[in-house]
Amino acid sequence: MRMPRKFEKLGEYPYFYLDKESFYIEATNFMMTGQNIDIIYSFLTSDLGFFTFSKFYTGPQFDATGFRYKKAYLDETFVPKPDDKEIETLRNILKRIKNQKDKNREMDSAWYDIIDLSAEEIQYVSLYKNNLLSQTFDKNNLIV
Repeated sequence: MRMPRKFEKLGEYPYFYLDKESFYIEATNFMMTGQNIDIIYSFLTSDLGFFTFSKFYTGPQFDATGFRYKKAYLDETFVPKPDDKEIETLRNILKRIKNQKDKNREMDSAWYDIIDLSAEEIQYVSLYKNNLLSQTFDKNNLIV
């Protein structure tokens, strides 16, 4: 069964963008800078990053997912520190993969390897976002 477009868009949540073109940001956006920002981006957009943030660093309930990304909460988010070889792997994925869905699968797998999750833990984390977001739709595919 094909998911409704609104659900597919939520499947891309959280919304982060790695800017390599020097765009300007609008009033409601935030910008992070620093060393290895591409690695931080790869974590925050992974299922593991979503899981970590939503379980441990969220503020009060805000939207259908039950939380929102705020600067104050992101400042406190733990990001695992990959070694040099793992950083190279993550950067190669970012360079090579243009399709968001494929990138996410490969990036998720790389992050699971970095923190050495078991198969059971991987299954739990990988299903977490889908299960959480699918709870926001009723039988008519409307956000409740």
